[in-house]
Amino acid sequence: YQYYLQHPARQGRTDTLPLPDLALQYADYAVWQRQWLQGEVLAQQLGYWERQLQDLPAVHGLPLDYPRPRVQTVAGATLHTRIDATLAQAFTALCQAEGATLFMGLHAAFSTLVARTSNETDIVIGSPIANREQSGIEGLIGFFVNTLVLRADLSGTPDFKHLLSQSKRTLLDAYAHQQVSFDQLVERLQPQRSLAHSPLFQIMLVLQNNRQGTLALPGLELSQVEQGADIAKYDLTLHVTEGADGLGLSWEYNTDLFAHARIARMATHFANLLQQLVQQPAHNVFQLPMLAAQERQQQLDFSGTRYPDYPHGLCIHELFEQQVRAQPDAIALAFDGQYLSYAALNQRANQLAHYLLTQRQIKPGTMVGLCLERSLEMVLGLLAILKSGAAYVPLDPDYPLARLRFMLEDAQLATVVTMHGLQSRINLTPAQALCLDDPALQAALAAQPGDNPGTAALGLTPAHPAYVIYTSGSTGNPKGVLVAHQSLLVSTCARLHFYAPPLQAFLLLSPCGFDSSVAGIFWSLISGAKLVVCNPASLRDLNRMVHLIAHERINYLLAVPSFYYEILSVMQSSDFDRRHLQGVILAGEALMPHIANEHLAYFGPGCHLINEYGPTEATVWSSAYLLEPRQYHGQVPIGKSPGIGQLYVLHQGQILPSGTPGELYVGGAGLALGYLNRPDLSAEKFVANPFYDPGQPHSSRLLYRTGDLVRWLADGNLDFLGRIDHQVKIRGFRIELGEIETALLNHAEVREALVLVDEQRLLAYVVPEQAADVAGRAYLAETAETAEKADTAAGLQQRLRHYLAESLPDYMVPATFMLLPAFPLTPNGKLDRKALPKPDRAARQSAWVAPENALQQTLCELWQQVLGLPRIGLHDHFFLLGGH
Repeated sequence: YQYYLQHPARQGRTDTLPLPDLALQYADYAVWQRQWLQGEVLAQQLGYWERQLQDLPAVHGLPLDYPRPRVQTVAGATLHTRIDATLAQAFTALCQAEGATLFMGLHAAFSTLVARTSNETDIVIGSPIANREQSGIEGLIGFFVNTLVLRADLSGTPDFKHLLSQSKRTLLDAYAHQQVSFDQLVERLQPQRSLAHSPLFQIMLVLQNNRQGTLALPGLELSQVEQGADIAKYDLTLHVTEGADGLGLSWEYNTDLFAHARIARMATHFANLLQQLVQQPAHNVFQLPMLAAQERQQQLDFSGTRYPDYPHGLCIHELFEQQVRAQPDAIALAFDGQYLSYAALNQRANQLAHYLLTQRQIKPGTMVGLCLERSLEMVLGLLAILKSGAAYVPLDPDYPLARLRFMLEDAQLATVVTMHGLQSRINLTPAQALCLDDPALQAALAAQPGDNPGTAALGLTPAHPAYVIYTSGSTGNPKGVLVAHQSLLVSTCARLHFYAPPLQAFLLLSPCGFDSSVAGIFWSLISGAKLVVCNPASLRDLNRMVHLIAHERINYLLAVPSFYYEILSVMQSSDFDRRHLQGVILAGEALMPHIANEHLAYFGPGCHLINEYGPTEATVWSSAYLLEPRQYHGQVPIGKSPGIGQLYVLHQGQILPSGTPGELYVGGAGLALGYLNRPDLSAEKFVANPFYDPGQPHSSRLLYRTGDLVRWLADGNLDFLGRIDHQVKIRGFRIELGEIETALLNHAEVREALVLVDEQRLLAYVVPEQAADVAGRAYLAETAETAEKADTAAGLQQRLRHYLAESLPDYMVPATFMLLPAFPLTPNGKLDRKALPKPDRAARQSAWVAPENALQQTLCELWQQVLGLPRIGLHDHFFLLGGH
């Protein structure tokens, strides 16, 4: 207007451009809105939003490339892409055919993209609205824009038509309640506030569909220029501009959270998704292809299809027999100062095998129990069962009697190789028990031939089962995993190719009922190495164990991380000879960074540290990660396939992009045959392989669903996130417990940490570095000595709480810290979660500080009565102690 008035053509003219007077002013509208939006109208409007946004997720689940800063930043960038006119018109026509607008379709499609990228189903997206409902205010000058919080439910198997209908209902209802301002909504809902992110939503969708005509002024040409801002108001905002040449997309993202490459992939996924939605609107949106061909191939390449060469047509014990012929006098087996050569071990195993064949009528596929303590006889009996053509079923003597009885009945074990003392402990009948310490049996075995029975004469093939190992079952009863010779052979041979330097002496820490024993026993015996069985007494005396490692010149051992950490502590405090130990394999639990860092600092490059992952159903190991000599801060990756099978990260059968959490599926020749006598469970867990290629060697028809939540990292390694059935959501916040554990482990006073959920509150179990000084539960101690300990414990709790609050949002700071002298372990050396002590409310109390005035004293006394606690201090938290 000023330009118009100052234009040369108007020189000397005094008249002004006539503009009509406004019938309403902005102040008139504001007065009307305040008068209207109160009482029942306000209650109805707010009531809708309270119902619609109940239990709203606090933060979106999109994978981040960088840790979220404690204070939200606005550093941003914008990526411009375009949907061509043909696809845009087809998508608009689909929306119109379903009675919906283009924006409703975009909201449904964008929600689908966020759901597919985050692998979540409760999607929250914000969107601005002009908020000019009355025709009288159409031309009024003023700011009317409001922000709506739009929620989409993608649970189940929704198709796009269903989502479009849902989006239509959601948007129409939101339009009908748009007068409630966003700040009113936040004030009423009182979401958990955090400086790290905006409340209610962090992702926005904006559609600009006002057709802009050409603006022409005398002597001046105007054109629109797309300009990317270097700020981001939200984590991610998708601006869509409708035009004759299609849809212009501007992806505004926070550069402190996302890398450019991730946003570029999301833009490609969105375009691919729109194409699929147009072509298959009635198909499950989670099963529509979304990845570009190149990205999909990269994910398939990550899966791993390379196999090492291994002998075909052989059973696992035949590779052991090859070593017997190659080096008969080499030490094969050691236990507590006793040694057996390869030839002696083979002869004794053959004699027992012949006895089983002639006296117990063993045939290929027969199950034979093995109930022995760690000893020479344990390995000897295991080999003999395999040589007879049977599959061994380990029965750990330390298991409860009820569990052992279930396994005996479930596997229908007519024969159990054992000792007299164990026979009576588990109530074996004389007909069942084959006691190796029976003098009559020993005489009978001495009369048996010492030659190999031979698989061909027995009719034994690599497809026959080699062993059955029972694992915990969700129903309370264990389930038997049936593994064939071929799977065991491929899995074991892969170790010969993966591990360098080669195996020379292996320390067997696990009982034979634990699947990691399979790795060590057969790896040793087929490579000509010495297998050293750890005496049970050494498991209880770590100084003795460390001496054994040095004395037997062990160069590889395998342990669960928590148990190895105890071994490492003893090594560090002794004069342990580090020259011979060349590799430590950790498996069975998530490897925490402090364990890795201490090992790398102590051994340096002289001893490799390998993080292995693998379910029993995939023959012990499926992936491995060789740690680099650096400092680790987050959880250690579980690596890549070592060449024994394929690894897929899937959701509803679709390959997920890197960084998106999904369930891990395992395929390949290492797969088990299934569960013994459980065809229903086998069918549920071993599913058809959608990527099966009959022309590819070792491509399996089935995949095993692990139930583990993982994601691909950019370098092709897998990151373990936890169990799918252990995902935690508290008060609408999705919480990764491992993130809290990692933060705790970075504290100088913490040795070990575990975070669980207790009554919708976070509970942290902590083993302090100075465990003896602060452990115990005497928080409200009566004696001076225990009171001092309690004050020390409470002080540490307070320090840990403040420490976590500096790096984590409030909802991720545990309400309770339980300090323990050590974590309880199972007989296999794993953390025994069931044995962890249960917290009481007193454990949630802060270090006690007396009230300072009469009002505080009154409040403390009231809290004591309401909460039923003997003492309340100034810094105790009412809600953390159970208040409502």
